[in-house]
Amino acid sequence: MWADGGGRDLELNQYVRFQADPPNAERLHLRGAFWTNADLDSPKPDTSILRDLDDTYDQSLLFRVSHLYLDVDDLWNDSTLRVGRQRILEGAAYNRIDGLYFKQRMPLWDWYVFGGSRATYYDQDFDDLATGAGVSLRPFTQTRIALDVFYGNEKRFVGREYSLHGPVAAVLYRLTGEDEAKTVDTATLSLSVHQTINQYLSLFGRFNLVDDEGNELLLSATGWIPAPFDLTYEATYRRQFNSVGDRMSDMTGYYRLMGTYESYDNWYLALHRPITAQIMASLEAEFRNSHAENWTNRDYQRFAASLSGENLFNTAEIDARLGLEHWDASGGEGTWAVVGEVGRDWDKWKLAVGADYQRYEDRVIVYNTPLKWLDMARVWFAPGILQGYNPLLLFFDRYAVEMRENITTIYVRAGWTPAEDHEFGAKVTFEEGDGPDMPVWRLQADYTYRF
Repeated sequence: MWADGGGRDLELNQYVRFQADPPNAERLHLRGAFWTNADLDSPKPDTSILRDLDDTYDQSLLFRVSHLYLDVDDLWNDSTLRVGRQRILEGAAYNRIDGLYFKQRMPLWDWYVFGGSRATYYDQDFDDLATGAGVSLRPFTQTRIALDVFYGNEKRFVGREYSLHGPVAAVLYRLTGEDEAKTVDTATLSLSVHQTINQYLSLFGRFNLVDDEGNELLLSATGWIPAPFDLTYEATYRRQFNSVGDRMSDMTGYYRLMGTYESYDNWYLALHRPITAQIMASLEAEFRNSHAENWTNRDYQRFAASLSGENLFNTAEIDARLGLEHWDASGGEGTWAVVGEVGRDWDKWKLAVGADYQRYEDRVIVYNTPLKWLDMARVWFAPGILQGYNPLLLFFDRYAVEMRENITTIYVRAGWTPAEDHEFGAKVTFEEGDGPDMPVWRLQADYTYRF
C-alpha cells in the first residue's frame, strides 16, 4: 500500500487454521488457529494515512493464538469436553479463556460449565479467573428456556506516569511512577426464552442482570410473511437500563477509550424480498435514543437499501450488487455510502469490478495553540490535573469546525483455483479523497492452501 507523497506500507499477514482427527482415536479432535502480522518496512509516522492498529505495537512481528484446544466427544454420555484456548460462545458473556469447557446434552435439557484464566486476542494474556455455567430446558418441542451465570475478575496495573502529575509536581509532592493495582469484578445472570410460534414467526427474549442491576433487555422477532408479500423480516428492540462503566472485556484497553456507555433504547428492522428469481431487495432501519447524550453516546438513525442479483442476463451469468447507506448522528455528524460491484465466476476463475463513494460529515473541536501551551505548562506543576480542565481553555479558546470529507474507491479483484485445495487471489484498489497524502493505492495478494 502506498500514498501520494511517498508513504508506503508493506505487511505480510498469515492465518493458519487446522483440524486434526487422530485415526485411532475417534473421540479426539485437535483444533487450532494462529495469526501473524509482519511489518516489512520501517515504522510509519504517527500522522501517516497508512497507519493502522497494528502499527501501535512496538514489535514488527505480531503472533496471536486465536484458539488451540483438544475436543473430546462423549466422555460422559452425549457430551463435549474442550481443553485449551477457546472462545466461549454460550452464556451471559462472550469470553476467550485458557481452560476447560464441558457440556452434556440430555433428551429434554442441556447443561454446561467452564472455567479458566482469561485470554485476549488483542493484547497480553491474563491470569485472572473467568468461570460460568448454564442450563437450558425444552419443556415443549418449539420452546427453549435458558439460565446462564458468569463471573470474572481482572487485575489491572495503572501506571502513575508523569503525564498526569507533571515532572515538576512529581518532585515537589514526592510522587512516584509505581504501578497501582486495580481489580474489576463482573457477575452476570442471564435468562433467555426462545419460542417458535410457527413457520412464519419465531420470538426471542433475554434479560441480563449485571451486578445487581438490570443491564439489558433484548426482544426480537424473525420470520416470513407468505405471498403476496413474500417478506423475510427481523425486528429487534434492545434496552440498556444502566450506565456501563469499567467492566471486564477481552478487548482490554481499546474499548475503554470511549468512556462511560450510557443507557439507551435501540430499534432495528430488516426486510428482504425477492423481486425475481435472481434478484433480492433488502431494506434496513435502525434508531438509537441515548438517555444521557454526550460525544461518545449519540442519538442516531441508520437507513440502508440494497439490491443483489445472481446469474443475471441469461447466459452471461453476471453477479451484481448495489447498496446505499446513511447514518445521521446527533450533533451534525453523519455519513453517506453508495457501493456497487459486478462480477462473474468461471470454472476456475473469478473476476469482479467495484466502486464505492463515502461522504463523512464531522464536527471537530479545535483549540488555539497559545492557550493550549499555557495549559500544558500548568499540568507540569499541578499534581493530578489533566490537560484541558482549564477554564480559559474550556470557555474561551475552543470552537467547533464542521468538516466534509469525500472518499471514492475503485477496485478490481480476481481469483484463481487451480485445484480444490489451492486458491490464489489478488485485489487492486485506488482511493481518492479530501484528506492529506491522497490518493492511496492498495495491492493485496493472498494464497490459501487447505490440507
